[in-house]
Amino acid sequence: MSILFWDIGNVLLEPIHGKILNDIFENRNVNMNKEEFKKLSSEVLNESFIGKISLDETWKELFNIAKISDAKTIEKIRNVKVKRNTTLLNYIEKDLTNNYEIGIISDLSQIGYWVVKNYYKDFLNVCDKEKIFISINTRKTKRKDKEEYFCSIKQSLKDKSCIFIDDEISNIESAKNSGFKTILYEANLKWEKANKKLIEDFNKLKRGE
Repeated sequence: MSILFWDIGNVLLEPIHGKILNDIFENRNVNMNKEEFKKLSSEVLNESFIGKISLDETWKELFNIAKISDAKTIEKIRNVKVKRNTTLLNYIEKDLTNNYEIGIISDLSQIGYWVVKNYYKDFLNVCDKEKIFISINTRKTKRKDKEEYFCSIKQSLKDKSCIFIDDEISNIESAKNSGFKTILYEANLKWEKANKKLIEDFNKLKRGE
């Protein structure tokens, strides 16, 4: 049985980190422009993406940058919910789980993974637990480690047939160069059109076109 690997952000869920960072910036209590905030928050998230700091440390440092200390504001920001790609999630569960093992290859910070675990357990439940590759656990990211990362995943699966779906061309190219079959999810389209095209591309891949 082939393994079907999914990215999460922009594919199955709306972008997680952008929404959270925007909420923190909008509630800041310090004179700071967006570029400065982006630079400082990126430094925190880069450590969080590879598990160098914990979930609590990630939140604390981000709120510290914006000088946010009000408990109600913090709670509101922390309880973020992100829109689900319901059509695609249903397609995976109803049409794919019988014929494919489902896995994840995704770059998620501690916060991103916390959001997924808290609000999207149904997707995690259809995944094979041995085939969830999240940056905070692997200490590697698709963007930084490229082919090296995908090759290590492929080898750990004893070169089993793998299909990878992602919205970034650079990640698709790295996976393809590492022996994965790939499908680009065109996140620049609205979900309805992107989902339709993905299913068409997936059916072409199955037919060997």
